Amino acid sequence: MSDLRLDLRVSLGRISDALHRYVDVMVGARDDTVPADVGTVRIESRSLSDRAALDGVVATARAHGCDLLILTHTATAIVWPPACDISVLVLRPGTDPEWVRARLAQIGEDAGERRSADEMGRMSIVAIADRAAADVGGHIIVEDDTFQLLAYSRMTPGVDPARREAVLQRQLPGPYQQIFNGQGVLARLIAGTPIIQTESVDAAGLGQRLIAGIRHHGRLLGSIWLARDAPVFCERDAEALRAAAAEMSPLLGALMRRRDDERVRRDEAVADLLSGKEPADPRTALGYGAPDFTRPGHAIALKEVNLPRSRQAMDADAIRVLADVTARSRRAATLSTSADGVAFMLHLGCDSPAAECSSAGSATLAKSLSESFSGMGATIAVAVGRHWSDTSGIEQSANDADRMVRKMARDGRTGLATLADLWAPLTLAEALPEQVPRAALPETVRQLFAKTSRAREQRRVLAVLLDDWGNPSAAAARLGIHTNTVRYRLRRFEDQLKVDLNEPDARLVLWMLLRTELHL
Repeated sequence: MSDLRLDLRVSLGRISDALHRYVDVMVGARDDTVPADVGTVRIESRSLSDRAALDGVVATARAHGCDLLILTHTATAIVWPPACDISVLVLRPGTDPEWVRARLAQIGEDAGERRSADEMGRMSIVAIADRAAADVGGHIIVEDDTFQLLAYSRMTPGVDPARREAVLQRQLPGPYQQIFNGQGVLARLIAGTPIIQTESVDAAGLGQRLIAGIRHHGRLLGSIWLARDAPVFCERDAEALRAAAAEMSPLLGALMRRRDDERVRRDEAVADLLSGKEPADPRTALGYGAPDFTRPGHAIALKEVNLPRSRQAMDADAIRVLADVTARSRRAATLSTSADGVAFMLHLGCDSPAAECSSAGSATLAKSLSESFSGMGATIAVAVGRHWSDTSGIEQSANDADRMVRKMARDGRTGLATLADLWAPLTLAEALPEQVPRAALPETVRQLFAKTSRAREQRRVLAVLLDDWGNPSAAAARLGIHTNTVRYRLRRFEDQLKVDLNEPDARLVLWMLLRTELHL
């Protein structure tokens, strides 16, 4: 065991943020408190597999006056005491203790350099949160625009488990996030709803919340969450949150402006990876603590499907933010960006050889993403691209996912798709040239591809009829017409095009032409 005294006391949240991709368990100080800022850390790298050994290590750290104990080889299945009186961070087995020590030392140096800007802004936001919490008699959490915890008011007895875990983990844990997604909270915040009241969920130990967005010139900068057991929320509570949001807006705006430069660099670096280029300086471009982009993985693409039942429209940036929330809750190693109306996520760390990969790991994450959006009432298509073994394959995987998700959106299909579902359209898209030669087409067929609204509608209908050839009921359902109308339109097409649609070759050529025209 070794001690590390930081140059400047920093919050446990900052330490968790820096190490969060390696964190398996965090144990808080006491049931009714939040750990104070950390000045001294003890790192234990010996293997601890039973409760007695763990208790001894904790007691030693306490006796040395440490604020935080970090364990790098402890079984996470150990049953922790109900009231552990020292903060404990359990990292994934095999995490290099020397890397942890170097990272913590760097955090202390960074904190000292930024004290006059970020830290002062955060301290002011915390002071506003404390004042508002005292005014309404509840507990307040402040999150940034990516829904990561930024500040919180003083903890008092009686807080429900969700708020405590949000403070300790620096973001709301996955199960609680799913509950709020099901109530449409994140989507409504992004859509601009000024005040949101959630429902309590007794089975999860979750009380009601009152939530206000923090905005500046229409941009969502963050949100304030008020938790209180009783009495019920009233207009006075809503007014207090609105006032706190207005007071925090310029402070949070200043923090966001400093972060925006980092986000732009990161987004550009991820965009480079999507286009087949590696960033020249990954550490600077992606930021410290970013996952290793050289690991094998899969690209995931997400796009909104504009269905009539869609409650609220979401652009690609909003989809990307909410997807990041789900990925963080699952501690998935991901990088994300958005481009041309599609949100992209690189899921890193596929352990299967390319020839044997079934995309199971990335499909599991993609399924969680799909379920999160479905719970919010959002109509989102999610697609998983092929496996890449090295960075040269990222571009192809992203192209796969992009084409699949765009096809799903055109077909009005939400949910999850993998290459196993859409291999045929992708194979066809790769096999066909950009423009199929039409010199040999009869004039009646060329007219089908005129640049008129009537011709476009005819192409759309004929594409559906050919897709569902031999199944007029399915075609009728997709087109929203009667089955007899499908048969009538097929006869009309034969008369107009002067072709026999019962001929397989004629159907195949028309189908290929239409698929090329519709940009598979």
